[in-house]
Amino acid sequence: MEPTLLEKNGGGTAPTNAMLMPLRPTSIREDGRGRLVEIINRGKWAAVLHGTFSTGAVLGNHYHKRTEVFLFLLSGIAQVNVVCTKTLRRSHTELRSGEGLSLRPNEAHAIRFDEASEVIILKSQAYTEDDPDTFSFTVYESTEPSVLSRGDHGSVDSM
Repeated sequence: MEPTLLEKNGGGTAPTNAMLMPLRPTSIREDGRGRLVEIINRGKWAAVLHGTFSTGAVLGNHYHKRTEVFLFLLSGIAQVNVVCTKTLRRSHTELRSGEGLSLRPNEAHAIRFDEASEVIILKSQAYTEDDPDTFSFTVYESTEPSVLSRGDHGSVDSM
């Protein structure tokens, strides 16, 4: 079965032919004390990462065989391109501040930041040098299937 390209609002699973879509917070509670936003309400996470990226920076061009990733954009704008490594099916979405998305195993991804951005990333498996579960896969913005390659590309670092 092809990995799901979308899980909406932290809950249900979309059909396997779904287009990649941003996730929005599952709930927002606000009163005189402040505001609390529930970004995601599912999953077991082994690592939480915080990052800042400059305009034009690209994160990714890799995939994970076992790790699920949830990325939430705290500020900025990013273009997300995803390719299923098993079918070479492509998806693209734009993320804006306050949106996120889930990436399943075998979904190669490249995230280009259109402006200075701040992100939180949750990973179901922590990165280790002994078992990085990160494999190089160039994700082009072109829609031409001929520019894609498949196969074992070896391990690369987690960024």
